[in-house]
Amino acid sequence: MNRLILILLVGLCLTACHKTSTPRGILSNDLSYSLILPDSVPTDDVYSWWSDSFKKSWTEDYGNEPMEDGWFCLPEPLGYRGADFQRFYIHYDTVYKVNDYTYRIEGRTRCQDEICTINGNLVVDSVVPLSDSLFSDDSYIKISGSGTLYAHYTLQAKHNDKHVADIVGKAYFDYLVHNDSIFYDAISYAGDAYCNNQYTGKWIYLDTSDTLTCNWGDFRIPESNGLDGGCGDFSPYDEFYDNGWKTYIDRDRHGWIGDPECAYYDSIYEADINWWK
Repeated sequence: MNRLILILLVGLCLTACHKTSTPRGILSNDLSYSLILPDSVPTDDVYSWWSDSFKKSWTEDYGNEPMEDGWFCLPEPLGYRGADFQRFYIHYDTVYKVNDYTYRIEGRTRCQDEICTINGNLVVDSVVPLSDSLFSDDSYIKISGSGTLYAHYTLQAKHNDKHVADIVGKAYFDYLVHNDSIFYDAISYAGDAYCNNQYTGKWIYLDTSDTLTCNWGDFRIPESNGLDGGCGDFSPYDEFYDNGWKTYIDRDRHGWIGDPECAYYDSIYEADINWWK
């Protein structure tokens, strides 16, 4: 009996600790499209406060308008799989809330010529708010809070309807609070080394139990020091040109704004990243 009481008390303590570290104000929001699958970074009316404020601040600080191409849109995640940094693509078709802690993810992945459907769950472990937001007193950008959401995920990868692998790991998402709503933290996304929505995990083949590192994220890839040589932006080393990074490197090297070949490289790049359509 004493042992049973002790187990129950420990369970209650763990539950209390979990809820304490995860503010209900954040979890009561549906984070599907504001954090996990942000369909845009401030291009629509929801983000107009961010876009207008950012442009005003930038213009007064630097005297010119920020470039429109790519500044206010969210690209597909960048990723790699395996020790040779083979390019890994992931696209979310659907993300929806199951309960305060759990989100269902459905989508597709691609690595070389292998395309898989994926489905599974992402579970919130904790939310860590920053006590003082860097932008809380900013005259342009009215942010009442910010922080990071931590989670873990388990996804099933299927090829031709056969369950071939599990993808498991951890992730974090930086967020902002504006007018009591939760937003993807894109405040510094024009800055060097900016990243968000970082996933670190493993691709585990069911038939062989072979395990490959499988990481992805927005704008940068976590734990990619051997692949990413860029300072301001993600830039894979040339040695990985044939590991799926051909179109990315070609566009990065030759697709400069104003270059006559820019439209050509842009079209090749867009066709490559929109493989799932």
